Amino acid sequence: MKVTSEIKQYLKEKDANVKNGREAMFDIMKDLHGQTMNELGKAALGSWDSYYLKKLLNTLEDRMAEYEGKATTELSGLLDSMWGKGTALVDAAFRAGELSVGGFRISTSALDALKDYSNGYLEKLFGDTWFQIKGEINLGMLGAKTPQDVAKAIGMTIDKGKFANIALRAETITQTEMGRIFSTATQSRMAEAAAYVEGIEKQWIHAGHPHMPRAFHVAAHGQHVPVDKPFMIGGIPIMHPRHTDAPIAEVIHCGCDHVPWKAEWEKESLIEGFGPYKEAFPVWLDDVIKKEKPEGRTATIGWIYPAISDWLNKKKIRLTSHEIVITDKKAFHAMNDAKMSRGAALDIDEFKRIPEMIDKPQAVLWDSEDPALLYVSPSGDKKAKVVVRINYKIKKEEKNVAVTAGKVYRENLTAKRYEIVTGEL
Repeated sequence: MKVTSEIKQYLKEKDANVKNGREAMFDIMKDLHGQTMNELGKAALGSWDSYYLKKLLNTLEDRMAEYEGKATTELSGLLDSMWGKGTALVDAAFRAGELSVGGFRISTSALDALKDYSNGYLEKLFGDTWFQIKGEINLGMLGAKTPQDVAKAIGMTIDKGKFANIALRAETITQTEMGRIFSTATQSRMAEAAAYVEGIEKQWIHAGHPHMPRAFHVAAHGQHVPVDKPFMIGGIPIMHPRHTDAPIAEVIHCGCDHVPWKAEWEKESLIEGFGPYKEAFPVWLDDVIKKEKPEGRTATIGWIYPAISDWLNKKKIRLTSHEIVITDKKAFHAMNDAKMSRGAALDIDEFKRIPEMIDKPQAVLWDSEDPALLYVSPSGDKKAKVVVRINYKIKKEEKNVAVTAGKVYRENLTAKRYEIVTGEL
């Protein structure tokens, strides 16, 4: 569907812009670090006494003000760009859906207010940075630290000492505020359009932190509500991702989005193919293999899409969640030596592609004798299968769990016990 393609493209561009924004802010902090180390080096070559250290403090204070200005200017430009992209996403979706919403222009007063809000975070960051650097140099003035000790405490490289946390905070502020502006603009445009477009709602798309997804954000994936109503995220009303009224724990590192939704667009659901789990899973699996034994960890590997959940509903099977996960214990079982030796196991590269197999299977089967979904994909002269138990209990919670994966011949999947849910073998 054209609408889905348009929205996905804009979200892809948004993610790329956020990545570029983080890198730009990191470069500014890296340059500041280099300037700081350069000035410290000059001081260390001269007289390491209170007179020269006071001069050093004055120089560094000027540098700090200079780079705060650079960072603020950079962030301001990034936020302007994200505001435009947030409104453009809504307009593009409506154009693709052949809906007319008029040519009005959203007031940028909210943008100006949010830019002040965002710049306040940067101001605090640079204030804290200066406080920490000044503190270390003051210890040098008192004779409590050598030049080498001061440089080490501040950070010989940007990923060490005080600067490691400073640089990370700068990137986090940039990512969060760019995402906040994007979502605010999207929400504002949808609110204006709701007066012209009947039946328009908004839908939550989970695309958050790839290594530590928030359970309630994952659970909200696909939730749609009227434009003027909040999403319910773990019982907390939130108007949109990273809203200024949302608890800080629901905001930091949140990469979720919300997009326009209409019932007639649901045929090709926007929740399909979204989320960072595809990129995160190979990293998770490598870490699991290194550990050499299960530790009770889980990873998201996909979603049960509407066509499949509708089929299950007709069978009177009600999902408690659409998310599909795998545990480290099940992963070890699926890759055991016995299965490997008889050619029944997926190789490591194939195993890392399990999220793709679930996202775009050749077929999905239902095992009527040992109830489970089988996600089937080609694998040479065999078929790769991922067996997913529905509403499977893990630590008293019901989840859809991939309990095993492997390879079988096609004829093994044509027995009467298997019903085709979607696709064909």
